[in-house]
Amino acid sequence: MMPFESDSPQPIAFGLQVEQRTPPERHLRPILLVALLVLVVGSATLLAWWPHSSPVSTLLTTSPASQGSPSPSAQPTLTWSADHVDVILSPGETASRSLTLTTNRTVGGLRFCVSPALLPLLRVHVLEKTADDERDIDQNEANDANSAGCNKNHFQLKTGSSRSVELISTIPASVALGTYEGTVEIHHGTQTLTQTLKVVVDAWQKAIASNGSLAVWFPPGFSASDDISASGVETLLISQVREAADVAIQINIASAPLNFASLSDLDPVLSPNRLISRQNLTVAGETAVRFELATPEGIMVQYDILHSGVLIEISTIVTTSTEATMRPLVDKVVSSIQL
Repeated sequence: MMPFESDSPQPIAFGLQVEQRTPPERHLRPILLVALLVLVVGSATLLAWWPHSSPVSTLLTTSPASQGSPSPSAQPTLTWSADHVDVILSPGETASRSLTLTTNRTVGGLRFCVSPALLPLLRVHVLEKTADDERDIDQNEANDANSAGCNKNHFQLKTGSSRSVELISTIPASVALGTYEGTVEIHHGTQTLTQTLKVVVDAWQKAIASNGSLAVWFPPGFSASDDISASGVETLLISQVREAADVAIQINIASAPLNFASLSDLDPVLSPNRLISRQNLTVAGETAVRFELATPEGIMVQYDILHSGVLIEISTIVTTSTEATMRPLVDKVVSSIQL
């Protein structure tokens, strides 16, 4: 139905066609009322269907247009004293390590959260609680979907000071041998701060020298044997039988102190054309040297450690087929040694 008709084009005012002969007050009023009614009903319908965002934590500021994770630049910058932690234990053993944690601005209501793979093996807490640790708690943390491994206790970090954090690793007797990898996260409410600490826990077997001078850990799939030669040199052999050939890490412990002051006295014994690399380092708190030597069988990776004048020699042969596994394995086994 057309309420207005005209034989010639009419001027447009505010989107409505009007007849010049008709007084505007009579016809515009009903049309404006209808337009206003449509606008009100449409706005109410739009608001009813518009998605509602859930409340966010007050710790991290986000743009109203952002529905995802907060920008990393909006978060406080937390710094661990180490970027990762490696632990090697055998079933039934426990070890602890302390790190420090700092921040570029004061923030409270924080929780440590351990990833699921590490839950039976790792606990994390600040060493000394303060009166401010249970303040500034975000009430939304009850809605944290990733809180399965989170501590119930909270802690606060203040600008210009650090907190000591203890990581306690325990290998229950029932845990299967192997490598467990995960992270320690820091949560505030339902949010996860970007600074995470990588943790690797190896549940390995342990061998101890018969004279008690050395303990060493080794991975599943390997076995250890102990032998003492006629000259009194004790040999721990960590080996694995494979289809192609046996692979082994051999640890020789001298029977008595040697007559030299440092490991550099051993260098003349090495043939220059066999030496590939030489590195000074520390193993279990003692002076050590890592060599790589060329042999007909392959590359020999060898560690010499001087402990109370007694020479401890750890070596393995790396071939083309074992390069990817044996070189990092011998380094990791050596890192586990306790004297």
